[in-house]
Amino acid sequence: MQNRSGSNKGGFSGKRQYNKGSSAGKFGKQSTGERGKSYGDKKGKDDYGGKRSDKPYGDKRSDKQYGERRSDKRSYKSFDGKRGDNPYSDKRSEKSFNDRRSNKPYSDKRSDKPYGERRSDKPYSNKRSDKPYDDRRSDKPYGDKRSDRSFGDRRSDKPYGERRQRDTKGFPRKEGFKRREPRETQRGNSDYITSKARAAALMVLDKVLISGGYASLTLSDALYDLRLDNKDKRLCTRIVYTALEKLYYLDFVLNRFLSDPDSLPASIINLLRLSLVQLLYMDRVPENAIVNEAVNLAKARGYEELSGLVNAVLRSIIREKNEIPLPDKESHEEYLSIMYSAPLDMIRLLIKHYGEERTENLLKYKNEYSMTIRRNLTSLTSLEFEQLVKSKGWKYEEGIIEGVYRISGTDDISQDEDFKAGQFSVQGEGSILAALAMQADIGMNILDCCAAPGGKTMLMAEQMQLTGRVQAWDIYPQRVELISAAAKRLRLYNVRPMKRDALEVRENMYSTLDGVLVDAPCSGSGVMSQKPESKYRFNMESLKDMTEIQSKMLDSVCTYVKPGGRLVYSTCSIFPEENAMQVESFLNRHPEFAMDSLPDSYPEHLKSKMGEFGLQLLQGEDGMTEGFFIAPMVRKQNV
Repeated sequence: MQNRSGSNKGGFSGKRQYNKGSSAGKFGKQSTGERGKSYGDKKGKDDYGGKRSDKPYGDKRSDKQYGERRSDKRSYKSFDGKRGDNPYSDKRSEKSFNDRRSNKPYSDKRSDKPYGERRSDKPYSNKRSDKPYDDRRSDKPYGDKRSDRSFGDRRSDKPYGERRQRDTKGFPRKEGFKRREPRETQRGNSDYITSKARAAALMVLDKVLISGGYASLTLSDALYDLRLDNKDKRLCTRIVYTALEKLYYLDFVLNRFLSDPDSLPASIINLLRLSLVQLLYMDRVPENAIVNEAVNLAKARGYEELSGLVNAVLRSIIREKNEIPLPDKESHEEYLSIMYSAPLDMIRLLIKHYGEERTENLLKYKNEYSMTIRRNLTSLTSLEFEQLVKSKGWKYEEGIIEGVYRISGTDDISQDEDFKAGQFSVQGEGSILAALAMQADIGMNILDCCAAPGGKTMLMAEQMQLTGRVQAWDIYPQRVELISAAAKRLRLYNVRPMKRDALEVRENMYSTLDGVLVDAPCSGSGVMSQKPESKYRFNMESLKDMTEIQSKMLDSVCTYVKPGGRLVYSTCSIFPEENAMQVESFLNRHPEFAMDSLPDSYPEHLKSKMGEFGLQLLQGEDGMTEGFFIAPMVRKQNV
């Protein structure tokens, strides 16, 4: 920075400095140099202002003021092409600008009167009348021009809303203007189904019941794709799961009003089912709204020719819904099948193993809480997780496993900030117990051969404190992506998701793993309340096929367990054919394996339930919200 005192110290040049002596604030130049001139003296010895004259800057060309700088010395052409000797401001007139056309001020050029009186000697408002403006046409105020009544009563003595109703037309008179009350469905009615929510519910039912999709995944995709708000999400979820849980009973009712239901498109049947759900289980929904939207949705789906049938069937149900009889209890199996929407094969098999009374209890059990969550072992302590759960405002209770909570009252847990940050996971207690049975420890090499969606894999990886490796296999690429997403969210870098078929034997993996977890595909009979669609895929033939797959899978992956390692077999089934009988058969084929004990992390009342070939848990019993089977085994040394 240059020193203002004239010193060169701290400046970038010693040749230029600020000239304080100049009234114009000019930059000068020191006498040192080749020319020895000031900055403004480039063309002469005088100052810049004196290049052409010795007068100050303002007097460069004339002694007159600025407005007169074009003096008599030079003649300029005026606007009309003539030349004149007067100053610039006097080219057309010697008068000032405002006085060129008149000796009066500008506002008085045409009249001596104020502006509002230019054309008249009277004030502007009195041009047509001597009365004030509002009284020009009438002596009455503006609002009374046509009548002595107020504005709202101009044509009638009735309130404004009834102006056009007259006795001469024969229309009935209203008692008076009343503010229209909002419809019942607009007064916070949580059961009101909007068209968007209804359309989403129909789409999910079609994909689940026609295409064989999974309800949870299909519903999640639909809610995301359609961008439903939280209210519509809750409504759509409720209607879908109620329809799936009551499917056989809904069909029982519809068959009373349909002469040939098999001839109708499957999508129309699903539309009638979801409409019936609202009529029977959502009694605050306006019945006319249910029918009208069902008809509109049928038309929107391209079934306009069947919209009349939809309308007729639903209105018939409305008229007779209080007279619909229950199924005949004399045939107890059929009664249970219709009332609890379970295939007859399932009912008969459950009665065979558990008896009629226990079977009915298993079928009607419904979990009060929507999901179970557990903490991320690598990021939160038990106390921190407890405080986090309490801060959420959810309805919750502690599970049977330490540090696990059952919660409800959440809109979309996947959008929770702590969930997205990997602070906790959603996982059923049966699945947690299966992973705990592996007793994963630091540095172990473990395979979860039916891993999706990844809950058991993540828990074992957390137990290993990010050491070792957990291979997570699944046969479907989209399910492998679910595992990868979960590992990324929880920041578990010891998880290796892979698309592999556990039925294919890999000889290079013989005796290389510390543990293998086989959560085998099964009937899902233990999680019917969470996955109601699984019931409708069950029959004795499918059970036989499933047990064959389970047997082959055990034979395949057991070879990967090294001596002293663990093999854990688990299912979410309550049928012995898939559980204890399967393990017994496996041990007979593979004498190198033996049953192992349950870990100390299990509650004592569950450990006491351990049988000869595994632990069978039933929904609604022993504090469990789902049925599960767990069989821990160990490979013997030197066998």
